Parts: sequence; C-alpha cells; structure tokens
Amino acid sequence: MRIIDIELKNPNRFKDLLNKIFDKLEDLMFDIILKLPEKYIPKFFMNWIERYTDKRIAELQQQIIHDKWKAVVLEKAVNDIHKQKKL
Repeated sequence: MRIIDIELKNPNRFKDLLNKIFDKLEDLMFDIILKLPEKYIPKFFMNWIERYTDKRIAELQQQIIHDKWKAVVLEKAVNDIHKQKKL
C-alpha cells in the first residue's frame, strides 16, 4: 500500500485579491511605458525595467516548472488510486 501525502488548502481570498491588483498595476505600468517614446524614458528607469523583467521571467519559469512537477505527482497519485480500485 502506498501512502499519498496531498495537502488541501482553502483559497486565501485576500491574497488572491492582492495578486490580482498587483498584476493589473504591473500591466498598466507596462502599457504606459510602451506608449511613451523611448527618448522620454530615463536610462536608469530602462535599466530597472530590464532587471525587473528578467527577474519576473525567471520567477514565472520557476513557477511553470513547479506546476509541472505538481501535475506529475498528482497524475501519479490518481493512477495509483485507479490501480488500487481495480484490485
């Protein structure tokens, strides 16, 4: 018999709301920056945006890998449950 350790959590609505607000603000900021001519954007701000986007891309890639691993573990758990039901 295989023990499956799955933790179920209730969604944190406040945290979800803050994430949505942050995402909207981030989108708005980049929309404004994209509409400005490049000559009006200060060099230090362009450097900051480049560092920020690199950091954000790395975070998102890490999240994608984490989610794929989680999906694999859950799929394996579902397969194990189906195998146990067949026996």
